[in-house]
Amino acid sequence: MKDPRTPGEQNSHPSDGDGKKNATETALDKQLAETKEKRDGVLEELKQMIEKYTQLHTQLRRQERTLSIQANQHMKGIRAMETQLKAIHDYLTRCKDMHAKMLSSITQPSWAISHHYHMTSIEHTMGHTQPHILEVGDMIRGHLHIYAMSNCTTQYRKQAELHLRKANADRVKAAEKVKQVYAKLRKVRTSIINTHEVLNKATKTVGSHRLELGGGGGGAKAGGKAAPGASRSSVSSKETSGTGGTPTSRSGIGPSSNDRGGGGAAQTP
Repeated sequence: MKDPRTPGEQNSHPSDGDGKKNATETALDKQLAETKEKRDGVLEELKQMIEKYTQLHTQLRRQERTLSIQANQHMKGIRAMETQLKAIHDYLTRCKDMHAKMLSSITQPSWAISHHYHMTSIEHTMGHTQPHILEVGDMIRGHLHIYAMSNCTTQYRKQAELHLRKANADRVKAAEKVKQVYAKLRKVRTSIINTHEVLNKATKTVGSHRLELGGGGGGAKAGGKAAPGASRSSVSSKETSGTGGTPTSRSGIGPSSNDRGGGGAAQTP
C-alpha cells in the first residue's frame, strides 16, 4: 500500500514538533515570570502605601481623641466660668436694684437719719461727690462708722465688677481656644475620612490586581498553548490519515506518549 503523505511529512520526526512546543512553552514561562514580577512589584507598592496610610490613620485617630479631650476640658472650663459670671452678675444686679429701691424711698433727706446718711455715703464713695459728708460724720456720733461701712460696701462692689470684667475676658479667651481646637478637630476628621477612602481604594485595587493579573496570566498561558496545539493537531491528523489512526493525548492536542516513543513505527505503511 502506498503512503499518501508527502516526502516532507514522511521525513518529519515528532521530535521536531516537541522542540517547537518546548520553545513556545519557554517563551510563555518567561512572559508569565515577567507578568508575575510586575504584579509582585505593584502589590508591594500597594502594600507599602496601605501600611503608610494605616499608620497615618492611627496617628490621626490618636490626635482626634486628644483634641476631643482638650475640647471637652475647655468646655467644662467655660461652663464653670459661666456659672461664676452668672453668680457675680446676679449679685451686682441685686445690689443695683436694692440701691435704686432704697434711694427712691428717700423723699425728705436728712443728715440726722442714719439710713439717709448711709445712702449718701454710698453715693459719695461711688464717685458722686457729696459736699461736707465727712464733716457731718464727724459732728454726728456714729456717722463715721456708717461712712466706713459704706466705703467697704462700695469697694467690695467695685472688686466684684473687676472680677466680672476679668471673668468675661477669660471666657472670651477660652472660647477662642475652643474654636481653634474644634477647627483642628474638623481638619483631623476630614483627613481621617480621606485616609479611610484611600485605604478602601487601595484594598480594592490589591484585590482587583490579584484577580486580574492572576487570571490574565492563566489565560495567556492557556491561549499560548492553543496555537502550537492546533498546529500539532493538524500535523497529527495528517500523520494519522495514512496510518489508520494514531492514538492522541488525553487533552486531544498532539500525539500521546506512546506515539512519541514509537515514532519510527508510525511512519511504516
